[in-house]
Amino acid sequence: MLVVVWRYRVAAGKRKAFEAAYGPDGPWTELFSESPDYADTELLRGADGAYLTIDRWTSANALDNFLTLHRAEYARVEEATADLADEEVHMGRFEVG
Repeated sequence: MLVVVWRYRVAAGKRKAFEAAYGPDGPWTELFSESPDYADTELLRGADGAYLTIDRWTSANALDNFLTLHRAEYARVEEATADLADEEVHMGRFEVG
């Protein structure tokens, strides 16, 4: 299992829209759900306005293949959600177990 972690800083006025976009019914989850190798996304909110997303995939290879095959769709969702976070940091890819 591969876990991908992103950290976001979100202004108070954008939190509701951010949670809708990055939550379980948002466009990111909808896109990733096209792959049988995608497990889920967890959205965590800190008291300081920071968020973490934790995406789970069967493997790094599965994620890389998905990103290659869905490059255009990924770019479309990225562009549509780009203004929701003031800061976005890729924390890394982590293997479970």
